[in-house]
Order: sequence, then structure tokens, then C-alpha cells
Amino acid sequence: MCKSSISDDQILEFRRDIQSLLRSKIREAIEITLEEELADALGCARYERSGGRSGYRNGTQRQTSAHIRRRRQDLGVVLMARRLLITDFTSRALRSGALADDHPGDNQLERRPSRDPPRSPRGFTLIEVLISAALLLVIAIGILPLFTRSIISNAEGYDHTQVANAARARSEEFFQLPFNSPELTLLAGTKRVYDEYFSEQTRVWTDGTVPAGEEALWIRTTTIRQYSVNDLSTPLANTAPAPTVHLKEILVTVQSTRSGPLGMGKQITVQLFKSQ
Repeated sequence: MCKSSISDDQILEFRRDIQSLLRSKIREAIEITLEEELADALGCARYERSGGRSGYRNGTQRQTSAHIRRRRQDLGVVLMARRLLITDFTSRALRSGALADDHPGDNQLERRPSRDPPRSPRGFTLIEVLISAALLLVIAIGILPLFTRSIISNAEGYDHTQVANAARARSEEFFQLPFNSPELTLLAGTKRVYDEYFSEQTRVWTDGTVPAGEEALWIRTTTIRQYSVNDLSTPLANTAPAPTVHLKEILVTVQSTRSGPLGMGKQITVQLFKSQ
């Protein structure tokens, strides 16, 4: 059995020559077919000046816009048929393997896109939806305490701000009074107490204790005591001589009545000493 002396390069070169020759013959056949169709559409061959066409050039027949428009339409139809014919023939040849595209640069013809309908995207199954819902539920359960803690913190912050403002306003009000003013003078015993409450119905501070059937948001108690600089631990009675009274204590306590699942209300105390 004899061994072939033809190398792989020679076989590849021979194949390329056959493909080039086949492409050129196909193009020639397409050109001949299109020239025949063009001649049938125009009524004459290429560059031929027939009697029907000569009038547009030598002036024997007047050319109108309708003639120009009809000629452009006929030429557009022929060119469209040419592109479709070349594209369809080339696509079939490439699919059959007659025109193997070893050199992409040699093939100047565009491949026709596939006419297969695009596949619809895959949806979610019921199991996937249930698993996703379960994961979201687990995440929500973990985040829920954070929202509860945030609500409690906001309520406590608001309550503390209101209580502090009420205590500060009352203490500054008494601190601005003269030392021997009637409001800072003891009536009996060693202290004088002012009771007030902030009514939820009227939204104003009212003197006295909370009556039955009415709700208060805050309760404020102001206590006045007087001292001598010689003994700051024992308050003086109202009967003490005026020269022995050197300091007066202003003690304001505000208590919030808020209670419930969000926690108890806040309480704050402000203490001031006023000298003579």
C-alpha cells in the first residue's frame, strides 16, 4: 500500500482554491440572473437606449415627476430582490457546508439572522416562591426587635425632653423672684410646697392635685426651704428671724405619668439656691 505524498498544507490550499472558484461562479450566476430581471423591469438591456428611454435624454419626450418616481420604485424593487436573493443563497450554502468560512475576510456577504423565535425567560416555581417567603419571614423576625427598641427609645426621649423643660422653666421662674417675695416666703413649718399638674384635656398647668375623673400627663412639685449659712443641713422654720435667713432652696420635681408596654415615665429634679 503506497503512502500519499500530498501534505496537509497542499490539501488545505486545494480546498481554499475550490471554495474561491465556487464563490466566483455563484456570484457570476447571481449577476446574470439579476441583469435579466433588471432588463425585464426596465424594458431594455444595460446601457441600451431603446425608443422608450431615448425621449428622456434627447428631449423628444418630456420627463415628468411620475416617470422619475416610477423608475426609482422599479430600481428599488430590483435592488431589494438582489439583496434578498444573495443573502438567502449564501445562508443556505453556509448551512449546507458548501461555503466553509475558513477566511472570514473573504466572505463579504452578511449572514441572515435566525428566524427561530426567542425563548421566553424561565419563571419561578412554587417551591422557589415558598422558600423565598420563608427566608424573608426569618429576616423580618430578626429585625422586628430593632423596630420595637426604636419606638421605645423615641417615646422615652420625648418624655424626658418634656419633663426636663417643665422642671427648668419652673425653677427659673422662681429663681428670678426677689429674695423676700411672697412666693418664696414660708407660711408654716420648714417648707412651702406648690403642687401642679398638666391636664391632658386642657393642655395647661393647673394648681393643685389631680382631681378624680381627670388625667394628667405630668405632675410638678415645687418645694421652698430656707437655711442659714451656719447650718446648711437643717432648714429654718417660718418663725426664724429674717436676719438669720441667708439662703433659700428651690427644689422642682417633675414626674411623668406615662406607663404601659413601652416603659414607665421619666422623673427629673432641679435644685437651686438663691442668696440674699
